[in-house]
Amino acid sequence: MCCPRFVSMLCRRTSLRVVAAAAVAAPGAALALNNAYNLAPYGTATATGSDFGGEIAYGIDGNRNGDFNAGSVFYGNANAENPPLFYAVDLGVEAYVDRIQIIPRTDATQGVFGNFRLTIAEDDGAGNPGAVVFSQDYNATNFESGTWATTAPDGARGRHVRMERLDNNYWLTFAEFEVFGSSEPLKFSESDNIARGKPVTVSSAPGFGAMLTSANDGNINGNFGGPGNRPVYHSALPGVGESWQVDLGAETQLDHLQLFTRGEFSRNDETGEVWSTTTEYRVSVLDAGLSEVGAFVVTPNALYSEDPDYDLLINTMGLTGRYVRVETTKDEYLAFSELRAFAGSGDPLLVGDYNQDGVISSRDYNVWRNEYGSLTSLAADGNGDGAIDAADYTVWRDALAAFTAGSPSMGVTIPEPTTLALVAAVGLVAVRRRG
Repeated sequence: MCCPRFVSMLCRRTSLRVVAAAAVAAPGAALALNNAYNLAPYGTATATGSDFGGEIAYGIDGNRNGDFNAGSVFYGNANAENPPLFYAVDLGVEAYVDRIQIIPRTDATQGVFGNFRLTIAEDDGAGNPGAVVFSQDYNATNFESGTWATTAPDGARGRHVRMERLDNNYWLTFAEFEVFGSSEPLKFSESDNIARGKPVTVSSAPGFGAMLTSANDGNINGNFGGPGNRPVYHSALPGVGESWQVDLGAETQLDHLQLFTRGEFSRNDETGEVWSTTTEYRVSVLDAGLSEVGAFVVTPNALYSEDPDYDLLINTMGLTGRYVRVETTKDEYLAFSELRAFAGSGDPLLVGDYNQDGVISSRDYNVWRNEYGSLTSLAADGNGDGAIDAADYTVWRDALAAFTAGSPSMGVTIPEPTTLALVAAVGLVAVRRRG
């Protein structure tokens, strides 16, 4: 299961750490992080067809790796005798949809997002598509090659999600078709975003056609070259401390923030080098007097990596402030698609939520796997003993079982670490402890 970062909410958190959090209140009940997660891996996908080994199921396997050779990229060609070219997911249950994201293939540059329609349809009572509750058309300039295609239906309730090509391009390929939502009403949606449209100040003027409001205009499309007003904020100058700051209008207790990074990238086909604008963000909450009450350093995984990040969650439980600031920590341009802010008391992170995205999923397993044997990087220290070992895998496994219990659409396959890997890692931990 790929974390939504709407529960994914914003997703990936081994990289997110609290740098400063003065005046943090004790954990409370009340509102929690959004209850949406990526529903697609627990549904069933259909398509016009699949070709070259790019199986239909690869598009909803929860694996964001965009390398076709990694076995997780869908590829389909159109059948000229049976149009149109489409990809559809039956979620298995009626759900409130927060957003749809199409994660691009990254090992090749292909313009496959041109001219398509996204629809959400209700269940007709027999498990088939019924009335359409959301429909939106996109053209080639909305989602160019290499772009994170994303849209926000803002809670439309349906079971069947479909992407259909409207042009005569005869192939369709992507890493993942993600549908973030919940069978229960969403705790948060775009209509609850208190940062949208609020006054913005910056350290230096925006550049390259970006505007002050590009990052709180309600548009989470990460394509800098999108039509109309730029959906991505971009500073005119590079440097440490290049900042963008939104005034929420009043001191507000914040449940969480969502940071959507710039979604598209460029690759040099000869050298393989991939260019990205901002590789690390510092996000801070400030009170009415501009004193910092909490700060977080967010280092998203690269968009061309095995587990790329676009949608990032920042749990601000206990923080009350008026301003939210996003700034660079390195000599880089500041660029990101959107900063969302949601009011509420927040909740502590779930046991087993090693990437801190608000859900228990296979991405937490990936954090555990990558940190196995560590005594210093402890995001996956589920039992709090100061080491990442087999016991922390058990904590995650049991948490996943509890998290998915009772949901008819969540038939989860739990990855099992190999015995040799566990033995080797346990031995490494033992050696380090003796040292």
